[in-house]
Amino acid sequence: SPDTTSAICSPAVRALGTESVMRPRAFSRLARRNDHHSPAPALNNFLIFLRLLLMNRIIGAAAGSEGLAVFSVLTTLENLSFVVLSGISQATSGFVGVFTKELDTISVRRIEKHAHIAGLVFMLPMMLIMLIFPETVSRAFGFEKAAEATFIFAFGLLPAIPVFLLIFYYQAAGFTILANILVFCRAFLFSVVPVWLLVDTLGLTSVYLSFVISPVCTLLALLPALWYYSKKNMSGIFIQDLEAERNGNYMSFSVNTETNAIIDSLDAVDDFSEKNSLSPKDTMLIRLSLEEMLLSIKQHVFPNKEDATIDVRLLFINRLSGQMIVIRIRNEGALFNPIDYYDRMTDEDPLSLGDALGIAMIAKAADVVHYKSTFGINNLTVIIDKEG
Repeated sequence: SPDTTSAICSPAVRALGTESVMRPRAFSRLARRNDHHSPAPALNNFLIFLRLLLMNRIIGAAAGSEGLAVFSVLTTLENLSFVVLSGISQATSGFVGVFTKELDTISVRRIEKHAHIAGLVFMLPMMLIMLIFPETVSRAFGFEKAAEATFIFAFGLLPAIPVFLLIFYYQAAGFTILANILVFCRAFLFSVVPVWLLVDTLGLTSVYLSFVISPVCTLLALLPALWYYSKKNMSGIFIQDLEAERNGNYMSFSVNTETNAIIDSLDAVDDFSEKNSLSPKDTMLIRLSLEEMLLSIKQHVFPNKEDATIDVRLLFINRLSGQMIVIRIRNEGALFNPIDYYDRMTDEDPLSLGDALGIAMIAKAADVVHYKSTFGINNLTVIIDKEG
């Protein structure tokens, strides 16, 4: 709708969040994408539906209606655990996407650490209740014969925590193929195949065990992928490029939305640029574009407020192949997408950009200009890679 592409959006649109990407050196127009339509959840729903069809056939043939009733109890318990983990994942994935674009690997790890701790806090009591009182849990569903199934199912809850959270993490961090592979392993491959292979030998127990085998084997299937990415200098289970963390120098500051305060704050940017051996030309570019962008944000986000704040972060990464500059501007207020605003201004009059001059200046030098709103917070990230 027109509201989603306007520079200032309604609170309803802000709650959904928007994202825009400009790659000036590769495209003359903007490329947009929306994380809310990511393929991993859709694939997960399809595979669960397919699993349900196949498992019903296998279980119905092996154990009849009683086996199907037990399987129904287990899928309900599984859905309950996924509701809890999904809430945690959706709360963190937006920030993971933003911090990943900013090359802020430390903040990403901190967020994921808290997410996994929260998952453990919620899931561990659930697991203990099922282990200690499986008959009570079974009777809650009106089917006492599911006690053994509930007991075995409980052992799969802990390994399910990292599997589910990592799927959301990889999707948010841009590893879509890996996220989809894990979804396929968890929701289908390691759920259906073990039952199909073991049902003649173990009967219904094979169904119970599949809820433990699936998350454990999915984690094991992740190991080759981690090894592959490690060969590309991507570290750890979160597959991060730690170059910025190891070799980067950064400065962060907050500035009041008062015109003189904005202009005065940029003196520190000049000093920081000079200390990191930035050329006078690039130093001037960063200062002027920052000044124009901050004043534009003041005008559109805080038109009548001079006591609000805008957060700025500069990251300089010195490499043998050249220098990378990452600029991040963040503020909480009316939703303002500078990329959409620049796009609209160039459509109306390419020769008169007005207060879109800042984004126009930086776009000429930048490799990527990325905007995303997360929980009502505007995040603008600019990446200038001076490689070579």
